[in-house]
Amino acid sequence: MLQQRSLIFILDNSGAKKVRTISVMNKPKRGIAFISDQVTTAVQQLTTNNVKLQKGQLCQVLVMTTKKKEKRDDGSSSNFDKNTGIVLESNGKPAGSRILGPTSEKFRVEKFNRIAALSPALI
Repeated sequence: MLQQRSLIFILDNSGAKKVRTISVMNKPKRGIAFISDQVTTAVQQLTTNNVKLQKGQLCQVLVMTTKKKEKRDDGSSSNFDKNTGIVLESNGKPAGSRILGPTSEKFRVEKFNRIAALSPALI
């Protein structure tokens, strides 16, 4: 569960390390983002070999994992130790070419099949 000013750690090789949430897209009333939601963010910290992004630049991020427990349809639940996400381009595709950590099983079912294929593990 992410809201304004939440920190998100980036899992891909797009050049950003940490971003801060500005707003949640497509949920204006509640303003709370869960797994597989898109948020508008500002870049807070960069990697050393960055070419694409700059500090303070606005970008779209897809939320991959959250600290809040996620309940599933089969009755099980899962939670992660960090809020993580990946940077998206303007057309909705991932900006990086690799995803460096585990992601939720939810991406296999929804419209993000490309992201599920890039991730090393689905939990």
